[in-house]
Amino acid sequence: MAKISVKRFVELLQKSGLIPDNVLRDSLTRLKQENGGEPLADTKFVMNRLIEMEMITKWQSEKLLSQKYKGFFLGKYKILGHIGTGGMSSVYLVEHVQMHQRRAIKVLPRKRVSDKTYLERFYIEARASASLNHPNIVRAFDVDHDEESETHYLIMEFVDGRDVGKIIEQDGKVNPRDAASYIAQAANALQFAHDEGVIHRDVKPGNLLVDKNNEVKILDLGLALFKEDEYSLTLEYNEKILGTADYLAPEQAMNSHTVDHRADIYGLGCTLFFMLAGEPPFNEGTLAQRISMHQTRSPKKISEYRNDCPDSLQKILDRMMEKDPDDRPQSCNEVNQVLSDWLAGRTPAVVVKQASLNASNEGTPIVDGSAAFDPSTVDREKNPAPASPNETVAVSDDDSVKNVSPSRSGSHSKIRLNAVSFSDIVAGSEIHSQSSQSLSDVPAAGLPSNGSQPSNPGSMSRKTIEITPVVLMIMILVSVFASSAFTILVLDWLSLLGG
Repeated sequence: MAKISVKRFVELLQKSGLIPDNVLRDSLTRLKQENGGEPLADTKFVMNRLIEMEMITKWQSEKLLSQKYKGFFLGKYKILGHIGTGGMSSVYLVEHVQMHQRRAIKVLPRKRVSDKTYLERFYIEARASASLNHPNIVRAFDVDHDEESETHYLIMEFVDGRDVGKIIEQDGKVNPRDAASYIAQAANALQFAHDEGVIHRDVKPGNLLVDKNNEVKILDLGLALFKEDEYSLTLEYNEKILGTADYLAPEQAMNSHTVDHRADIYGLGCTLFFMLAGEPPFNEGTLAQRISMHQTRSPKKISEYRNDCPDSLQKILDRMMEKDPDDRPQSCNEVNQVLSDWLAGRTPAVVVKQASLNASNEGTPIVDGSAAFDPSTVDREKNPAPASPNETVAVSDDDSVKNVSPSRSGSHSKIRLNAVSFSDIVAGSEIHSQSSQSLSDVPAAGLPSNGSQPSNPGSMSRKTIEITPVVLMIMILVSVFASSAFTILVLDWLSLLGG
């Protein structure tokens, strides 16, 4: 970055409108006095002092040093800094110009505006967030668009904290009691959403924020499903699978628009596993193999990652991650109650539907169509498999292959593909990935250009996968049966040679 003079820096600052002229003049006079009355010649000194005086932010100063002075305002809000970037949008910290309230603003990149799917999902998130007024759900206050820059944005509650993915990245595994508390709070919020007819469908570590008071806030309802709606965006665009691969319920991997609230419970279970183990339930193999593992295998026990996780919490986790939705807790209320009992030192009583009880439990007293169920009676197979980063999956019926150009966007890449060769699946070849730069370029400073790097993508980065349903079924079948089938073929070939 080329150096600029103090004079040029002040000119850019005046053009930006970040500081009223009279306030800027008084501030510069003060700085000159601090400099012994000598003319100000050190741009870095002026910039740092203005940051210390809270006249500008570090992010704004970096844009000014790049000689950008436009784009610091969006509607009634002044942009203070960049929070993170995801597959569909970028999030910034902003301040209301008149009321000086801080908010988070989610901006849909201009290149996505022409994509009807992304634009409609953006407004679905706004609708879902605005309809859910709960202390453990990030609130949405307004949605709008700037016609001049073709920028669509959502004004949300600002949470001063970190998402669970970032907590694990920076601090390591979460202690069992905190992990249980976080999931209990998230379950409470999800129950409220479910009662309002909203299914999240993308519950994962990156979508659980923990503030400085250890309170959890759920965010990112871009994939939310409204059960009362006849119209389905998933069906409209032939998308059979939506979600994040490493936290995707088995039934959601088959068809996302037919799932119910129990898919969110599975996602909560995977998130609890991630907090306790420090990695997702399945971490090895290709995307197809990992999706298959969610269908056919049980994850490792937490005791393989740490020695301080009680068996009672392991049993609760096992129930939440059952393959069959009928074998999971039947509501997030139940998850919240079981974890609250565990935290209070009471023996949790898990309730499941009568139809899902094993024959051995037929003598259990039935109350209102449900029965008390002891989690210790659930047998879990021990087919271990490790884990992997966040990826959001969208599987489409469209067979056309979409060509994309690679670019970096944080720690994860975005993938779009509609067809995968059978030989690649068998060989376990790496699927071509493209990274997505999600930032929009409102001419100049506020929203960086498509070629720029996000300042803090964090865990908001998300992968999108598109695979045809037929290919997905082949992937799963191959990953399950490939090994034994290959062995049989070899034996037949050897027997023919021997004959």
